[in-house]
Amino acid sequence: MTKKILFNDRYGLTEAVLSGKKTQTRRVFKSEPQGCLVPVKNGYEDGHGTKFIPKYRVGEIVAIAQSYKDLGFNHDDLFNMINNKKHKLSGFCNKLFVRADLMPHQIEITDVRIERLQEISREDCIKEGIEPMRTQYKSLIYGFKDFLKDVWLWKASPKEAYQLLISRISGKKVWDENPFVFVYEFKLVK
Repeated sequence: MTKKILFNDRYGLTEAVLSGKKTQTRRVFKSEPQGCLVPVKNGYEDGHGTKFIPKYRVGEIVAIAQSYKDLGFNHDDLFNMINNKKHKLSGFCNKLFVRADLMPHQIEITDVRIERLQEISREDCIKEGIEPMRTQYKSLIYGFKDFLKDVWLWKASPKEAYQLLISRISGKKVWDENPFVFVYEFKLVK
């Protein structure tokens, strides 16, 4: 069964993946490791024996989740394709409930690693979808668009812009908590 991955539409991240501007994503660990993390088969293990397994693996092809509505499906065609009214209604506007095998776009995972959130490099901020722009005074600023409010949010550095983005997506405290994250690098394959 094909897996799917969700990117935030409010901040244009699905579109950034589809356009090739976003080639990396970070996913926060569900719980905090106790002690050092050491590589084990299929993931990592902390000092207390707790295993941390990445959801996606190198070489895996993963569907990019989009709502059926955004993909141009109509209710009748969708019902005939999946023959499940509950699934059809929930996935029509909400990409959380779509079937991965019906998604037309996929990425291939090219690298998986772990790091602390604040260890993100300037280059990786750009790979996360942060966009550079020259001001009228020829200096560079970095940001992303809030499509719900139809405004761009700019900062002086890529890291400051990414800090603002991840705080909007994962909560205001996430940057200060500096959790471990799985870093997934990927390329668009379809």
